[in-house]
Amino acid sequence: MSLGLPDVEAFKNLQNRIESEDLNILINAILIQKDIGGNLSEILDNISETIRERQKIKNELKTLTAQGRLTGMIISMLPVFLGGVIYIFNKEYIMLLLTTKIGIGMLIFSLLSELAGLFIIKR
Repeated sequence: MSLGLPDVEAFKNLQNRIESEDLNILINAILIQKDIGGNLSEILDNISETIRERQKIKNELKTLTAQGRLTGMIISMLPVFLGGVIYIFNKEYIMLLLTTKIGIGMLIFSLLSELAGLFIIKR
């Protein structure tokens, strides 16, 4: 705006540079208010309240899913821990997994399954 761009073009450039749903709502409200008129301070108050509520809901969702994510991480580390314990107490069992083709295949399959599970938990 300081460089002489029209308001609409300056706001559209800002929208293109910064991807934010909250910013999009704010810019659209300002542009609509500019064309139609109305009480800008009331519109901005309503938008700020909406943004605060959306952030509050996002934070609550993060809090509620934190236990599930932690449980998923603990469960994903359990096979590695058990493998280490079995290796300490009876190396012959684990060496079968590392020396035979079937054992290596099972390890690869279990690793891929673990990664898929971690990916799903993260989502």
